[in-house]
Formats: sequence, C-alpha cells, structure tokens
Amino acid sequence: MCGRYEYQLKDPLLAHFYKKLGQESTAATGTVYPGQEAVCLGLDPKAKVRVASMRWGFDGFKKKQLLINARSESINDKLAFAQAFRYRRCIFPMSAFYEWSADKTRFLFSASEVLFVGGCYQVLPQADGQSQAQAVLMTQAADQVVGRVHQRMPYFIHKEDLRPWLNDWAYASNYRGQAPELAMQKDSPDRLSHLVTLDLE
Repeated sequence: MCGRYEYQLKDPLLAHFYKKLGQESTAATGTVYPGQEAVCLGLDPKAKVRVASMRWGFDGFKKKQLLINARSESINDKLAFAQAFRYRRCIFPMSAFYEWSADKTRFLFSASEVLFVGGCYQVLPQADGQSQAQAVLMTQAADQVVGRVHQRMPYFIHKEDLRPWLNDWAYASNYRGQAPELAMQKDSPDRLSHLVTLDLE
C-alpha cells in the first residue's frame, strides 16, 4: 500500500508539470500525503494530455474515510472504482515513494527517472457548490526489490505508454508494465539529498 510519495521540484519535468497548474495551485510538493491536492495527468475532451490538481483519495463509505489505493488486478470488479477506471484514468507523476516494513520502518524507493503511477478519478459536487476531482493511486504485487519490505507497490506506467493507457480502457485493463530499476534506502533526515533526478524532455 502506497501511503506517501515525493514530488520534488528539483526535477525539471516535475517542475514543468507543476508550473502548468498556475500560480494559484494548491497542489502539494515535497512529501505528498493522502487528502492533499496532487499533481496528476489526464486527458481533456480532445484526448490531449493535461496537468490537473486532484485530491488524493476518494470519499470513503464512512465519515472522514479516504480510499487512497486501488488494486490493479481487481479494479474493474470493484464498485467504488470500476466506472472511474473505465472512463477517467489518470497518472500520478512522482520522484519516489515510501513503503513500511512489518516493524514500521519506512523505506524510500526511487529510480533514475520520474515515476509514473496509474490511477483513476471522480468529480463530485461539494457543499459550496464547487466540484472536486478525487483520485486514487493504483497498486500491484511487489517486485523483488519492494517485496523485501512490503507485498504491494505502485502500478507503474512507462513514459511511452502514458497516452494509450489514458486513452484506451481495453489497453489499460490488460497493461502489465514492469517496474523501473528501483533503489531502496532506509528513511533518514537527509534522504532528499540522495534522490536522483533526470530531465526527460
């Protein structure tokens, strides 16, 4: 289960996405937590990839409950997520993500490139008359690296597959993208100095 991730503006591509949101953006940077506004990628009505700010987490079934993750293996079968995944897929770009071991030790996982993680979103009316986009982050079974700490990890989408994954439900439903080569380190106060970034443009 992915419950925290990093969005570092040191990376030129992540800074580029953030700038697209405009000066009034309230999207989180640094360590991103459930319930915060997150930078996401999605398709507009003309099937062009756009940057948007979405709250990380669907409203849950109980008051103040947030649904933050959806299993990729069963997302089409879950009432809470099936319609959103079919019609409203999105991408969470990030620098790195965290997982916790059984003894509550936190580990940071990063790569030599921006990570793109699949998700889906819904748009709900709010009490103030405005609408709010809410997104969940998808997970998959952990690979050998992450599996040393936790049995689940984010559901990665390769950069070259972003557009077809966003645009085609059948393609997305059958997608089996492999995780990038991940580096694992035990969390420490100076962890951000070790993050490796790469300008992908």
